[in-house]
Amino acid sequence: MKILKILFTSFLINIIFINNNNSYSQRILLEQDVLKDTIKKTFGPNLKNFIHFYLGYGFIVGKNSQSNNNIIYGKSNVFEIGVRYKYKLSNYYSIGSTLSYNTFSYCIKQDSNKIIPNNKIHQKETLIAYTLSYSFYNRFNYGKRGNYIGNFIDLGINGEWCFTNRHFFKDNLGSGIIAKTSIKGLRFYEPFYYNLYGNIGFNRIVLTCKYRMSNMFKSKYNYPQMPPFTIGTQIGLH
Repeated sequence: MKILKILFTSFLINIIFINNNNSYSQRILLEQDVLKDTIKKTFGPNLKNFIHFYLGYGFIVGKNSQSNNNIIYGKSNVFEIGVRYKYKLSNYYSIGSTLSYNTFSYCIKQDSNKIIPNNKIHQKETLIAYTLSYSFYNRFNYGKRGNYIGNFIDLGINGEWCFTNRHFFKDNLGSGIIAKTSIKGLRFYEPFYYNLYGNIGFNRIVLTCKYRMSNMFKSKYNYPQMPPFTIGTQIGLH
């Protein structure tokens, strides 16, 4: 029995000694993640790649193709929500593209010159075009900046697909009765058109101007084209 006790005690001492040595040998005095320190970041507002969402709102301006005003300015507007990608080529030059959903609302003026889409006078009338847009742009940066967007000028071209549209009008029928009518699938719209545009940006705030180079309505209907210019503001969500 004494021999067994001696052997058991010796076994416990060895176990304790080994554990103490292991605990000391595993103590971390200096830790360094080599991969983390050597991998260069490529994603960021002023780095190689950057992508972000944005919201835009603007107004339709200018005259139509027959040099008379057929819309109510201030009430004719465009709303835009999109995603923008930027690829940095140098400190002062980048290229990129955008994909956006747009709503163009043309508030029609009700007077004797009205011919779009007919000459009937309503209390209120609006033509609405819903489009998907894809664009390519060149960006020229200026001024000092850190890892944020900074100041820039964009020059680009985009194509739009008018995937649906709507003709909305409201009439007062008397005796307190208001009739609201909405018609979809207007055939006089062109399904595709393209634009030139320019942006001036100050980090998240962007001033925009767009010029439609193609017809909005099919020529066989002999309608005057809507004003080709839109101006507005975008807010970058980054």
